[in-house]
Amino acid sequence: MSVATKQSLSPPGRKSSAAAVPSSPVSAGSGVVLDLIRAAIEDLGAAYSFRLLTREVAPPPPEVRAALRLEDGARLLHVVTLHLADAVPHMVEDRWVVLATVPAIEAADLTRDNPNEWLVRNAPYSEGTMRCRAALAGAMAGHLGCTARDAVLVVERATWLDGAPITLARQHYAPAYGLTLAL
Repeated sequence: MSVATKQSLSPPGRKSSAAAVPSSPVSAGSGVVLDLIRAAIEDLGAAYSFRLLTREVAPPPPEVRAALRLEDGARLLHVVTLHLADAVPHMVEDRWVVLATVPAIEAADLTRDNPNEWLVRNAPYSEGTMRCRAALAGAMAGHLGCTARDAVLVVERATWLDGAPITLARQHYAPAYGLTLAL
């Protein structure tokens, strides 16, 4: 089964809205579209659900610190979320959120609202980067229902608000997933 969605970020200097989360993709002022994971799954005609697998305040590993241009000693919230389509693994999201930029997420009920939706509602961004690559499923294999040596699509997204880092998310999609971008 092939799955399609649109994902992208605003170019530097453009802000997205932090208004209530719509059921359709969120569009920044530039017209660039950033999907909610729930909406992308529901657009496939599938029932959405999620499981919060990890939630901890921790120092980020060196690669996360470097990607977000953080100083030593930064406090981040680390959340890992399994997103399901019709109760079947669709994607595992490994996300680091900078608490100095988004302190309210530390007290948020992320078992009610998944981290993706909470951040869209509460943490507008002004710039970001996105990288898509193929990788081995590795440690995410057990969550995705595949083997560690299966190839998966990984979408890595980082966002900032006026130069302050917000989040780094690595989304590991199930092996059958396909990404389609509108041009």
